[in-house]
Amino acid sequence: MRKYRSLLMGLGMGLVLGASMLQFILFAQEQSGKLTDETLTQEQLSKEAQKSGYVIVPANEVTYTQKQLETKIDEAVATALANQSTIKDEAVKEESKPAEQNKEGSELPAANTSDLEASEAVTLYVRHMMTLTEVAKELVKLGVIDDTDGFINKARPISKKMNIGTAVFTGKPTYEQIMTELTRKKEY
Repeated sequence: MRKYRSLLMGLGMGLVLGASMLQFILFAQEQSGKLTDETLTQEQLSKEAQKSGYVIVPANEVTYTQKQLETKIDEAVATALANQSTIKDEAVKEESKPAEQNKEGSELPAANTSDLEASEAVTLYVRHMMTLTEVAKELVKLGVIDDTDGFINKARPISKKMNIGTAVFTGKPTYEQIMTELTRKKEY
């Protein structure tokens, strides 16, 4: 028996380790089966996130960091002040015109407001792994482009080069301007 002592010890240890590994595997399968059977509703998920100090945000919502929000507010205030000063200047010019020219001048502010709407900034958040087709559909929704197929054909070379972040478009940009904005390095 002494001759086979190391062989028998190895065989015994192998059996013990094999049995314990099998028990671990069976236990893990039971636990993973329990996890997949339970599905959380949106409310349960948000409650669990709040307990941990997190907030769940839908993927289609645009979220900003504090720094981005402050820059957007500063830009909006600057454009509002610029618009107010131009409107006041136009009002002063209209008051100085004779009554006949004032009738014709009343059409000008309506044209200026449509120009202001056309130059209004529109933002699009480009998510991770967002396809060119998804970007084109979002741009159509925002009114930046009219033809998704034309844009996709033109922008196909940049489809893998789009950077994650918020792209800002003003007015009706050309396809080249849209492509440069989508490939521009952005802050998160």
